[in-house]
Amino acid sequence: DTSACFPSPTWAMGVQMMVLCSVFFPMMRVCRAFVSPARRTVREIRAVSAPQESYDITLLKGDGIGPEITAATTKCLDAVGSVCGFAVNYDDQLIGGAAIDATGSPWPAATLESCKRADSILLAAIGGPAWDANPRELRPETGLLAMRRELGLFANLRPAKAIPQLWRRRR
Repeated sequence: DTSACFPSPTWAMGVQMMVLCSVFFPMMRVCRAFVSPARRTVREIRAVSAPQESYDITLLKGDGIGPEITAATTKCLDAVGSVCGFAVNYDDQLIGGAAIDATGSPWPAATLESCKRADSILLAAIGGPAWDANPRELRPETGLLAMRRELGLFANLRPAKAIPQLWRRRR
């Protein structure tokens, strides 16, 4: 029963994030290394080589609507896991404004360590007007930039679907 996936108005965003994760798990099998265009270096990444009985996901709920989106997404992932026969273990960590408020840093060391141990990272929204006046090193987006730097990431994966009504023929 997947009706547990849609308890709130943010279910669509949760489903998008769930699709991202369900696509990401199989992709992890083939992602042994990648080239960072900024550094022109090959970095080894931890990869899942075969389907597992359980997956460890670091949840970075962030700020604003992030916690609500993440709650809907975890319900969807749990429903998918129960149908497909795997468990998901979540580790809630802080990033962005929530991390600044709780620890004084937009990217705490505990978050970095959890991300390194995880099979996947689920990042929601970060930032908001409450931290706009902060100095650069204490702004929420500094946590995102630090995450990209420390983990060798350079892009966000976002599911997209082109609907026929928006297609334009080229001549």
